[in-house]
Amino acid sequence: MVKKLFNKIVTPKNISRFIQFWAAGAIYFLVAWGTNIGRTGLIDLVFFLGLGIGIIEMFVLKPILAEINDEKPASSYMDKTILQKSKERLIYIFKAMFTVALVMFTYFVINNLLQRLLSLPSGTAVLLGEPFLFGFLYMVYARTIVKVQMKSRLKRSVVS
Repeated sequence: MVKKLFNKIVTPKNISRFIQFWAAGAIYFLVAWGTNIGRTGLIDLVFFLGLGIGIIEMFVLKPILAEINDEKPASSYMDKTILQKSKERLIYIFKAMFTVALVMFTYFVINNLLQRLLSLPSGTAVLLGEPFLFGFLYMVYARTIVKVQMKSRLKRSVVS
């Protein structure tokens, strides 16, 4: 019974979700709490968090998650030109920055709603950034973006 439940919960898909959640939260912890970037401005925070998460996901997490999920790349790394590799990496980093911006926007909306519900003065941050919620929101938004990309590719391939 316990083994069956364990095997149902600990699947490669759930392991990859946990790894993505943990990595995003850890990078948020290191960048936002470990440096002064979190205090300088929101744009700087989004830029450097997106850059850090994009680079770590691209070079560390993507190969690990591909191995866990037993996925094979569509084309070999060595078959791509330098321009294709650069374009792919830039897109990956911009996608991470966009996802971080969505997470920050979510924090902004939640704080504004709580300010109005609790009748707090404007500018009061009720929900401060913290690694667990950031990691969870980042994972949810990143997975949603990937699903949207896959659906759009399927629609394009059906139309072609």
